Amino acid sequence: MEIKIAIENDSKEISKLMLELGYNSSIKLLCEKIQEFEQSTTDQVFVAIKDNEIVGCVSCHLTLLFHKPGSAGRITSLVVPFFFLFITTAIRGRRTAGRNA
Repeated sequence: MEIKIAIENDSKEISKLMLELGYNSSIKLLCEKIQEFEQSTTDQVFVAIKDNEIVGCVSCHLTLLFHKPGSAGRITSLVVPFFFLFITTAIRGRRTAGRNA
């Protein structure tokens, strides 16, 4: 699996992932957000890729703290499609069963 910074071309697949969270985010909106984040030093969207397919997405943000020195990180979305979790769990189960045999 590879983790990379999201690019505009990923927007269509990210839009599908957002549906898993109940958000009907348009491809256009996600393209605009990714463009904005490309200019930011404190915001980023990452995608997980397996076999040339996006299988996860996370949006991260750094916020300056007021009450003490430093920053805090915040995840505003994290999604892995159910089918990927199901398949991954099933494969791990088979591997574990094979070791115990």
